[in-house]
Order: sequence, then structure tokens, then C-alpha cells
Amino acid sequence: MVFVAGSSFDPWADENLGALLIGFTISLLLCGVVMMQGYTYYQNFGKDIGFLKALTTFILILEVAHSAMITVVVYHTTVTKAGDPGNGPNSYPLTTSVLLEVLLTAMVQCFFAFRIYRLSGSLYIPIACWSLALLRLGGGLALVSESYLDVPRQPNALTLTDKFGWLITLSVTVGAVADIIIAASLCYYLKRLSEPPPCNSTSRSTSELIDRLIIYTIQTGLITSMASVALVITFHAIQQTEIWFAIYTVLAKLYSNSYLLSLNVRRRPNQITAHSGTQYRTNTHIEFSIAVEGGFNESFGNGRLDLPSEKGTNSSSLDHRFRAF
Repeated sequence: MVFVAGSSFDPWADENLGALLIGFTISLLLCGVVMMQGYTYYQNFGKDIGFLKALTTFILILEVAHSAMITVVVYHTTVTKAGDPGNGPNSYPLTTSVLLEVLLTAMVQCFFAFRIYRLSGSLYIPIACWSLALLRLGGGLALVSESYLDVPRQPNALTLTDKFGWLITLSVTVGAVADIIIAASLCYYLKRLSEPPPCNSTSRSTSELIDRLIIYTIQTGLITSMASVALVITFHAIQQTEIWFAIYTVLAKLYSNSYLLSLNVRRRPNQITAHSGTQYRTNTHIEFSIAVEGGFNESFGNGRLDLPSEKGTNSSSLDHRFRAF
């Protein structure tokens, strides 16, 4: 996936260089937010399970690498090749940034699909989400491999985008569909758990917590899917500009932020509070649970969640639905 080039393509036009610089600025700002969220996570949830901490560390490393590649692309375009189009807009740092975005998106989408499995206890929707995420990953990797081969061509980017434009559209569209399914599924299964028995204040407080989680899920799911849709529209409507790629540079940051937000909106172990006049009890212990997309969960102690016991609710059933690892 690279910039679209053509006989009239001017990389230093306002709609091209300007779009690249704006996308680069927003991308770096969001990278700063990601780093801040990473610091917050390690400060507050250092006792989470090892796999989750390793996944978070890997995502942060990819984020830093992605920002570094985008920085090199901007420097290469505005300084190294200033006034000289060379053999085209494609470059190895640019293609590497695409590779990193593809990997980040796949990991985050698969992570949230696994949350759906833990909430629902069913594999049907998670398998659909995993399939879409892997399809996007496969399409992205195919484009990356072709893009690396395209860099030394004279000129580059022309043949690639003309020949594989359909694959760019397919990959991004599949990702948007996966985001929508993930957000809708999480909202559905969480809503089923948020309906408290009547006249039960403890259950009502649990319902309030899950309602907040649903709001976060809708917000983050909409942001990533709308960004993907905007990318597809700009790619086809104004293909001779770099506006679509500016949106693409931001996309990886949106996924990383949604992942880290789902971890950091939990309560810290020292923030055990009462809701609606009812103190939380430790009847039902659930290991690191509702860390779903844009999620909200209560983390008490060593990566465990204590939910209040609900009248008429089977604790083992709740434990099965919410257990993460």
C-alpha cells in the first residue's frame, strides 16, 4: 500500500505534502497518548497476567517503530527529496510503516474477538471476527510484499496501485466490518449481563458499570470503523492525493489507543469503592475480565475482578463468561 502516483502527481502540492504533514502531526500526538496510556497501565496494573503485559509491551514497541518510520518518510519527502521526485513516492520506510500498521490492527482485533468468546462462551462470532482480521492481515501482508518489490522501480507506485487498488479497498473494508461486528457483539453480550433483578441495588450498580463499558465500546468501535470508511472513500474519490494515506497513518494509533483504553479504564486495586450505597463483595472472583474494546472493568488485586453477587445469578456462570485467561 503506497501513495498513488500519476503523470500529474505533485508530491509537494498542498493536498499532498500538506495532508502528509497533518497526518504525521496527528499520528505523533496519538503516539504520545499511547505512551502515556502505556505508562499508566504499568503503574496501575503491574500485577496483570504475564501474557497481557507482554502483549502490551509488544504493541508499544510496534507503536514507537511505526512513529519512527512515519518520521523518516516525512524527512525523506520534505528534506532528502525536496524538489526532486526521484523514482516516485514509495520508499522502504513507508512500506515498513504499513507493515507495522497491519500487524497492530490484527493483534488488537484478535484480542477483542477473544473477549467476545469469553463473554459469550460461543465461538461462532469470534471465529467470524478472527477470520476477518486474518483476511485483512493476509491482504495487508500481500500488499506489503508487493510494495517492497515496487520501491526500486522507475517510477514506483504506478503499477502497484493500479494493479492492487482493489486489494487495498478490500483489506480496509474488511477491517471496518470486523470493527463493527466486534463493537456490536460486545455491546449485545454486555447488555445481556446488565439487566439486574428488580429492587436489587447491588445488581443495579453492576448494571451501571456494564452500561459504562458499553458506551466505551461503541465510541472506540465507531472511531476505528469510521476512520477505515473515510480511508476507502478518499482513496477512491480523490485518489491522486495523499489524503487517504494521511488517514492511514493515524489508523494504527486509533487501534492501539482503543486497546490500552480498555485496560486503563479499570479501577486500580486501591480504588475499591461503593456504588449506590452498596459495598462490593468478593463472592465472585473473576480473573482479569472485562478488558474489552473501550472496556471498563474492576480490577482488584492480582489481576482479578470482584463482582457483587446478584440475586438469582449463578457465580460460576459469571466466572465462565468473564474469565479472560
